[in-house]
Amino acid sequence: MKKIMIFLAAWKRPEITEICFMGIERMRDNRMFDVDAMAVISEPSMIDLCYKYGIKWCMHENLPLGKKKNYGLTQAMTHQFDYLLEIGSDDLVKNDIFELYAPHFDAGKDVIGLSEFVMMNSVDGECRKWSHDTGAFGVGRAISRRALDGMKLDEGYKLWDDTINRGLDNNSNFRLAIAGFLGIRVHSDEPVAIDIKSDENIHRYDFTPGGAPYDHGKAISGLSYAEKCALKSLSHVAV
Repeated sequence: MKKIMIFLAAWKRPEITEICFMGIERMRDNRMFDVDAMAVISEPSMIDLCYKYGIKWCMHENLPLGKKKNYGLTQAMTHQFDYLLEIGSDDLVKNDIFELYAPHFDAGKDVIGLSEFVMMNSVDGECRKWSHDTGAFGVGRAISRRALDGMKLDEGYKLWDDTINRGLDNNSNFRLAIAGFLGIRVHSDEPVAIDIKSDENIHRYDFTPGGAPYDHGKAISGLSYAEKCALKSLSHVAV
């Protein structure tokens, strides 16, 4: 059974991060893959939450974000896994992703991403579906250990530029491509990833207009009851 390491960087928004951790707890219950998780955090207050959900953790200053994530990746690489599955601390990924990715894992693909995701407004539960015609989104991106080994330098792993705080997905995809690891994108009729937006996001829900309206009930289908209740507490939308 292949081992998946879910990897994320966390900062502030503990109520949303806990929903993300609930999602990881659900993903561990899948029967296809052995799932573990590593968070790189910047606040001591986040430690108890990591222990509550059995999330491995390491501590690093929050900025620059590229440096923080590289440090977390270097720590994650001390553990055994076949693929790293990258999410944000405000993301939920449905277990359906494992069925979507399984054939590509078996084929030995190195960088696999989703071409659709749902953006959810944490204030009122409004959802929009986003599709990428030419590339893949960062949420739910899977990277093989072989490709990550290609990012190793003497001082650690450098998947991202140490100095950047934005554009990390494009930056890392470029670095992987330069190293010979090109990505593929996987389409699904119904998105399997949700990005929960709050006012503390770098890009808020209303930052960039676009996407297509998407049904809230469809968006939360497949989540655990605990996740649905926690989302309701944020947006006051019926479970």
